[in-house]
Amino acid sequence: MKRKIITIIGALLFCNLSFAGIVVQNEVDAIGLSYYPDEYSFTKVEGFDSSLLWEFNQKDTETPFHFMTGLGVGLTSYGLNFTIPTVFEFSLAKFEKTMLELYVNPNLGITCLPTGYVGFYFNPSVDLIISGKNRNWIYGGMGIGASGTTPGCIVGTLGLHFIFGVKFPSW
Repeated sequence: MKRKIITIIGALLFCNLSFAGIVVQNEVDAIGLSYYPDEYSFTKVEGFDSSLLWEFNQKDTETPFHFMTGLGVGLTSYGLNFTIPTVFEFSLAKFEKTMLELYVNPNLGITCLPTGYVGFYFNPSVDLIISGKNRNWIYGGMGIGASGTTPGCIVGTLGLHFIFGVKFPSW
């Protein structure tokens, strides 16, 4: 166990040294419209996802486009989900101490249902986020998100999506 922890820490440091900043992020799919076969309903909280991401070219705050990827784990009414977030961030406006960015994430992966079924899972979102001008430390925002799976028939939600996280500065 000790060796695995050292290996993980070493891999994270290697990624950080190769100009990729480490990002820890959480997402909540909130109030929205749910669809189950032949039934629509209004739902309050649909899911929660946590991701460990690597943001490439994080130091360059003048670049209007940034890319992040990593691994995500979530829990929804469908089951336990494992995703590979591929985040595209576009700078919209810069202010004295903050900046506004458009955050787009297709977020595809697999879900494991309590019945033992393993299937395709999707959780795309488009969010407006606010962060520090240096693109480090705490950020957050909200937008529109969807989620769903295909266990024999399509089920899913569409609604309000909240995102918050921490971007650790790369060296």
